[in-house]
Amino acid sequence: MRKVRSEKSRKDEYWNAGPLATLFEGEPRARILDQALLLGSGEFTVSGLAEGTGLSFKTVQSYLKLLESIEWVSETRKMGNAQAYRFDTNHMSSFIDWATKFQKYRNTH
Repeated sequence: MRKVRSEKSRKDEYWNAGPLATLFEGEPRARILDQALLLGSGEFTVSGLAEGTGLSFKTVQSYLKLLESIEWVSETRKMGNAQAYRFDTNHMSSFIDWATKFQKYRNTH
């Protein structure tokens, strides 16, 4: 019979799956930056990112403001009442390259 994992177990597994969440032991900002690796330059909302990372809306919102200040995130368009954002993969390219190499290394060792 198939073993069913708990919701908490799946979230813990997800949060620790990304290269930065692994390196920084699930630290909230690391989870958000891991999303940059998954989303690339795709659009997202604060609530969507909060749901995907398991973080609160306010935590994600405040960290996105910091990422905006260093030009790693920018507003794109309004989607109803929600503001859409996009990671700027051009500004993040060195970081993304490093994180991808780190994850490949981690998966082989």
